[in-house]
Amino acid sequence: MRFNPIFTKSALLIFLLLGAFITSAQTFHASVIGGLNFCQIDGDRFAGYNKLGFNGGIRIHTEKDEKWDIGFDLLYTTKGSKKRIIPDDPNPQIFIIKAQYVELPLWARYKIPSLSNLRAIGGISIGSNVGGTVDDGYGPKDANFKPLEVALNLGAEYKLAEALTLSLRHSNSMNRIGEDYPGARRWVNRVGLFNRIYMLSLAYELNS
Repeated sequence: MRFNPIFTKSALLIFLLLGAFITSAQTFHASVIGGLNFCQIDGDRFAGYNKLGFNGGIRIHTEKDEKWDIGFDLLYTTKGSKKRIIPDDPNPQIFIIKAQYVELPLWARYKIPSLSNLRAIGGISIGSNVGGTVDDGYGPKDANFKPLEVALNLGAEYKLAEALTLSLRHSNSMNRIGEDYPGARRWVNRVGLFNRIYMLSLAYELNS
């Protein structure tokens, strides 16, 4: 597995900065996190969150004050899209894009005062593409994805128990991950392929 050099340098910088912050704060929380991705790709001629993926990894965060905390995740995540080309065909040709990333989401989380268990979360994610294929019904071939993805993440989290949190985040590529196809559907006139996913995950805090 080979990581993009920009991803490696960015990850190292984030680790150093957050490490210094956490050390000065003298408190940090570590969690394991995992769940499902509901995926589509803008620019692939199709719409709908029809491709199921997964995400899993670790989370480190620290509390800034009573309302805010900051942290990062280190995740392995799968994305893509999937669609029947002719839905009524009894032996349908299926178009599938598969992509794998190692991602480093950097986030801030706000505790909503009137709803003690509900939190808003948002930030950016830097991802290194570690594989990807396109299968238009005639077998998989290399997708030629860009090596680096920067995405915007927004969502909410609900604290189910002292150590268990349910998270729903929407993630959308800010840069294109590849070239689009003839006749592609375009969203806000963006040219190219862009990941768009909903991430549903559980985080279990190890030192709550």
